[in-house]
Amino acid sequence: MVLGATPRAAIRLLVKAACSPVGWGLGLGVVGGAWLSRLTAPFLLGVDPVNPCVYGVTVALFLGVAVVSSAGAARRVRRISLSDALRD
Repeated sequence: MVLGATPRAAIRLLVKAACSPVGWGLGLGVVGGAWLSRLTAPFLLGVDPVNPCVYGVTVALFLGVAVVSSAGAARRVRRISLSDALRD
């Protein structure tokens, strides 16, 4: 993993590695959702199918959950002694 890294650097590395796929998925999901919303537009009366507020809140919620969950896992990993982990 990270030999000789500070705990803060190790947590940052793990959170970045965990959130990168989430970011890609959110980006593709927003683009795909905006594109596919054209199919549902005829069924929505008086409602905008691409509401930027809904997309923004959804992206913020998913990113927040990803950061909190990966930071929690990184903090638990930080407590493990690297020499003990390498011996096993």
